Amino acid sequence: SRTIVFGTSTDAVQAALDGNAVALADFAMVANDLSEGRLIRPFELGIRVPPDFAYHLVYPIGSANDARIEAFRDWLLNEVHNPQPDQRLDEL
Repeated sequence: SRTIVFGTSTDAVQAALDGNAVALADFAMVANDLSEGRLIRPFELGIRVPPDFAYHLVYPIGSANDARIEAFRDWLLNEVHNPQPDQRLDEL
């Protein structure tokens, strides 16, 4: 499997805009791209958090049916809705 690690949120969002990645992003960072149709929000998590702590999964609209993105979205939703107890570092 491929893993991409970005140094900044800006880099992650740019990769999503370029069609090379999906990204979790702060709404304020991607609001314009969402309203202009350059990115889409594939789902509503239904979690109310202060805006300073909110993240959204975004990617280009042309990638909406990509099976890899759907799998990541489904996994992420499962993780959010079924949180696991925190593990202590010394238990890993």
